Amino acid sequence: MRNECRINARLDKALARKVSLVRKRTRRSLSQVVQESLARYCDEALSEGGEPLSILKSAGFVGCADGPEDLSSGYKKDLTRSLGRKA
Repeated sequence: MRNECRINARLDKALARKVSLVRKRTRRSLSQVVQESLARYCDEALSEGGEPLSILKSAGFVGCADGPEDLSSGYKKDLTRSLGRKA
């Protein structure tokens, strides 16, 4: 039994051209290009994945909304005031 995994993937024309160019310039096989690319991608993704803040920043979540600067510490006071107006 082999310790390998076979991958079948569809590439759009632009990416297929890039891969072909890399193969020609580096004189590597398609398998080598794909393996090295996936290894780099996975290493990068896994190194970022360890810290929640970096995940939120890379997703564009941090700094995407407006609001009071003290919302995390003053939300109870604001909520109590808001609920008091409704009663």
